[in-house]
Amino acid sequence: MPQDGWKYKGRGLIQITGRTNYIEIGIALNLPLELHPELLEKLSYAAMSATYFWESRKLNEPADKGMGSEESLINTTTKFIQLTYLNYYNYLYF
Repeated sequence: MPQDGWKYKGRGLIQITGRTNYIEIGIALNLPLELHPELLEKLSYAAMSATYFWESRKLNEPADKGMGSEESLINTTTKFIQLTYLNYYNYLYF
């Protein structure tokens, strides 16, 4: 649906986007994410969704291997996730 873009915007530690991903993760975590996407703004659900996303897409091996350079996609993504988490943590607690 055209109006889904804002409702299913990037949330959580790795910025889950799109209705399809919200539905999939909601089913996996037994959370009503399609009806309440804002649940991913809670740190515990944000962490659980990131873990599910990472594991379901088997991202450990590519992350462990890296892509050969300091500015590889994996390294850049990891830095982004860490920065997002720190910003979110600071927003909540400071």
